[in-house]
This record gives sequence, C-alpha cells and structure tokens, in this order.
Amino acid sequence: MTARIPPEKRTKILNMIEPVLAPACTEVSAKHAESLNGLLNWAGELLVAGRFHLTHTIAAFRTSKARGKAKARVTRAHRDELEFWKDVITNWNCVSVLTPPVFMAPEYSYETSPTTDACRSPAFAGAGCWFNGLYDYWEFSKAERDMFDIMCLEGLAWVLWVEAVLLKEPHAISGRTWRTRCDNQSWEANLHVGQMRSQSGSRSLADAPAQASVQVSLPHPCGVD
Repeated sequence: MTARIPPEKRTKILNMIEPVLAPACTEVSAKHAESLNGLLNWAGELLVAGRFHLTHTIAAFRTSKARGKAKARVTRAHRDELEFWKDVITNWNCVSVLTPPVFMAPEYSYETSPTTDACRSPAFAGAGCWFNGLYDYWEFSKAERDMFDIMCLEGLAWVLWVEAVLLKEPHAISGRTWRTRCDNQSWEANLHVGQMRSQSGSRSLADAPAQASVQVSLPHPCGVD
C-alpha cells in the first residue's frame, strides 16, 4: 500500500515556502505560520524522519500563537529548514510505501535486538541484559570495578550476553544477520576496528557467531549516552 502527497498540495507547500525564503522576509503572518506548520507536519507523516526537520517551523508557529497571533519571526535557522523542505518536495516523488506493523520489527526492541547496559560509580557497578524473554543482571566485584573503566564493563557485559544468547537461542538467530546494541559508543567503534582490550572477548566474538552461522551487526543507538 502507498500514500502520496497530491500534486495540488505539493504546489501549495512550495507556494507557502517561497515567500519565507525571500532575503527580505523577516516575519510572516500568524496565519501563514500556522498553515505552513500544518502542511509540513502532514508531509512529515509520509517522509521517514520528516518531522525531525520541523523544529524551527513549529517554534515559529508556537511563538506566534503564544503572543496572541502576533507575526512569526523568520530566523536564519528557520530559513535553512525550509530550504531543506523545498529541496525535498521538489525532488522527491512524494510517495511512501506503507508496511503493515506485523511485517516490521521495532528498531530498538529488546524482543528482536539483544541489548545490554552497564553502570559504574565509585560505590557500585553492575549490568543488565535483555532479549526475547531472556534477561540477566549481575553486579561487578569491587576488584572488577577498580580494574575496568565503564567502556570495558559495557563491552564485557555485551560479550557475555551475546555468548549466552548464542548458546541458549541459536535457533532464533541461526543463518541470519543479527543486530544487537551496546550503548557505549567508544567501545562499539573500537570493536568495529578490532581494538578490543579483552583477548577473551575477541575470541568469543570471533568463535560464537561462526559456530551459529550468524553475522553480528553492532550499531550504536544515537542519543542514548
């Protein structure tokens, strides 16, 4: 199934954007700000991550409304945002393919994506792990807390959990590319270039996936840190 922006609405959006992009434009009417906000929010429903590019458009409308429908200021950032939308609406075919949720897996779901998290403070260090009904939790000893920084503890938790899941649930992942996540970006980057500090961890990551015939992908979930 598909959804599309009709040609007449596409033209309307471009006509609403154009006067705001004029170099001499410093403000627009409250009605113009409201209409532009509504149209672009509607278009953002069809464009993947489209609404992430509406920060300044929404702010202009809300500020205008809060001031009793005063004129909305046009900032440089707002103009840049509308330049993005003008380019998208002009060059995109304005058609989106809609996939029923039953065929989709949430990007960061513990049910489909093995996830770990660790913490370390002067008084406490521990880790938790989740995947498809399986979970675990443990505390690191004082010696481990003193010996390893948080990057190593994050990596250690991830390695132990990946190995445990590969041993317990090989049928769920065998023959597949398997996405998992560790929320320590530095450790994730080091892993991808083969700079793991722990030699035992390196062997686990090399041997276990090979035994289960899977490919492990470890992206970092931006914004978690």
